[in-house]
Amino acid sequence: MDADRWRRIDALFDSASQMDGRERERFLGRLRAGEPELCTEVESLLAASAVGDSRIDDIVAAQASGALAARRASREQPEIIGSYRVLSVLGEGGLSTVYLAERADDEYRAVVAIKVSRRGLTSGEVERRLVQERQILANVEHPNIARLLDGGTTELGQAYFVMEYIDGETIDSHCDHQRLTLGQRLELFCKVCDAVDHAHRRLVVHRDIKPSNIVVSREGEPKLLDFGIAKLLTSDFSGVEPLETATGLRLMTPEYASPEQVRGLPLTTGSDVYSLGVVLYRLLTGALPYRFESLRPLELDRVINEQSPTAPSLAIGHSPPVLEELAQERSTTPQRLRRDLAGDLDSIALMALRKEPHRRYASAEQLASDIRRHLESLPIRARRDSRSYRVRRFVRRHTAAVGLAGALLLALLGGMVATTVAGLRARENLAESEQVSRFLVELFEAPDPSHSRGDEPTARELLDRGSRRIDLELEHQPALRQRLMVTMGRAYGSLGEHVRAREILEQVLARRQRQLGSHDPLVAVSLRDVARVMMAQGDRAGALERLTEALEIHRQREPRSLETAATLYLLAGMTQHEGDGARAAVLHEEALALRRKLLPPVHPLVLESLHGRSEALYAQGDLEQAESFSRLALAGRRRVLGNDHPDVALTLNNLAVVLYAKGEFEGATEVIEEVVEIRRRLYGEEHWLMAQSYGNLAGVLVAGGRASEATGYYQRALDLSRALLGEEHPYVASFTRGLDRARKAAAGEELQRPATGSRGR
Repeated sequence: MDADRWRRIDALFDSASQMDGRERERFLGRLRAGEPELCTEVESLLAASAVGDSRIDDIVAAQASGALAARRASREQPEIIGSYRVLSVLGEGGLSTVYLAERADDEYRAVVAIKVSRRGLTSGEVERRLVQERQILANVEHPNIARLLDGGTTELGQAYFVMEYIDGETIDSHCDHQRLTLGQRLELFCKVCDAVDHAHRRLVVHRDIKPSNIVVSREGEPKLLDFGIAKLLTSDFSGVEPLETATGLRLMTPEYASPEQVRGLPLTTGSDVYSLGVVLYRLLTGALPYRFESLRPLELDRVINEQSPTAPSLAIGHSPPVLEELAQERSTTPQRLRRDLAGDLDSIALMALRKEPHRRYASAEQLASDIRRHLESLPIRARRDSRSYRVRRFVRRHTAAVGLAGALLLALLGGMVATTVAGLRARENLAESEQVSRFLVELFEAPDPSHSRGDEPTARELLDRGSRRIDLELEHQPALRQRLMVTMGRAYGSLGEHVRAREILEQVLARRQRQLGSHDPLVAVSLRDVARVMMAQGDRAGALERLTEALEIHRQREPRSLETAATLYLLAGMTQHEGDGARAAVLHEEALALRRKLLPPVHPLVLESLHGRSEALYAQGDLEQAESFSRLALAGRRRVLGNDHPDVALTLNNLAVVLYAKGEFEGATEVIEEVVEIRRRLYGEEHWLMAQSYGNLAGVLVAGGRASEATGYYQRALDLSRALLGEEHPYVASFTRGLDRARKAAAGEELQRPATGSRGR
């Protein structure tokens, strides 16, 4: 090969190696369209750069030698192979050449692809590998795997086999060019999973699953190709022994390789599941789950084994041009695309991409099953512990019946109907599911003229109506009655109606204790529900007692569950309020560790625990770390939940407290003012959280030397507390003292103004 050509190849390789996955594929696609042979050499260098620890100069030199041999061989393109006439070269790899060919006799007409070992690189190992691939294809007959038609040895002693020729394009290009929706992409991908599962059941690991090895035919059927580096899991395969690669050589495509593949560890079918996860991620987002600085072994190991992939809904970025292009390629809008990716698809992709093989889907079939359940709006394996998620699946499955009322229900209760659907497991009676659906529809679809006088009913009116119906209509269905009572109790609590919420939730607790015994996990959940309301009422001692009891039950019955983590989190907050910061920190750490083990890194519950960790650090006096964790939780919550969300307001509130403690009063004021605005939009003026927010804002203003402004906010906080929480609530005493201090400080400001002239107008 001449020096000028190699200089060009080297320059193209250098450019491609600096690009991320999507950018690189487009770069190579353009190069492949214009100069396919040159593109083949660049792709070989990219693959080789990830092998072993050789210097890149050595790799280039070795590739140059192989490329020269291949070029000589290509000049001697055979005219006939077996019963087929060669038409052209379809592609060239490191070990073989693929030709487009047609039948040379007149028995029947057929266009095929023929894979032949390269003459310039022929060795016993290469021949054995081609024979193995031929035998694998003979044993994996599946409609979505390219079929083996024939095989043999050329006159020059080269092994070859004949496959059906797939006239189409790679799966990612097909999806983008055809502007397939997410649902259509997922249906196509499930067929690929079926093909991979078929191979796995025959003890074959593909080891090189990537978009370029999945071609979609003109009829729209995906076909899995290239079992050239596939691995047999047993020697008992029609007499063919499993082949190992040469010492130190790891055959793989780095961007799609699993962590164990990168490290050269023994491979199982879980490695293919991981590669399928990367392909899925690519189809959903147009990008790879990781960004590589280079494809050198140490960099590959660091990124793939240590970095956590970003959830697909966050990976699509915030650049309007990029988002618009991605959305158009998926026949949707940027807003809809982000919303459709969030939730199920985030969880499915991240579960397939877990570092540890045993924590991924156990098979390609399980991965496809979860995707199909998502498409049918059924609960998925990757999110089996999320109760609030199950209610959203329930409403979506019953869209025709629930309609607008279901949407109103979710918006009004803010996810508090979780317990209803948690009881509606797939094994339970469908009639009961339909009864819940009818109950919720009838409750929310039409106003009650006797109460709303023709106006839209208020949230309190709807809850009151639902409570009465539960008492009247469900007396003989205790299980269903309890589920709906929990729903109503939590909803009353979310509206600040703590007395009614506690009354309902304590009824549920008592009934569960009688029916299930005192150590059932559902009893622990009820204890936590009651404790939450008691905390809001200011009964900290009672709340602490019930939370402690709930945690004991969880530790005995389900120590490593999300319910246990939820109780740990709430108990940590309660313990912190009682002044035991050290124990609170331990509880928060345990909750965070559990959630990180069971959930994706950006799951709202993981972010909640980051928020809790910030609170614990604040209580221990570590203000710098407290601010760091608080801002980390805030950034995650804004991305995942949007700005107008109660959890975002809560984290902002705690950030303001930390800034206040650091003496950064101006910054704290800006943050707490944002809290007030968010909560006003969420709850309106007449809500107990507005009392808390006004009180916090007043306290920050006093500390910042603006006591005159603070008095009005303290007065508003005090009035709301008395009206909504009662005279005995701790907020009343706290805001009374605060108002008195603010008035005295304001008087001092007035006395100083004539002398200083600081705030005259």
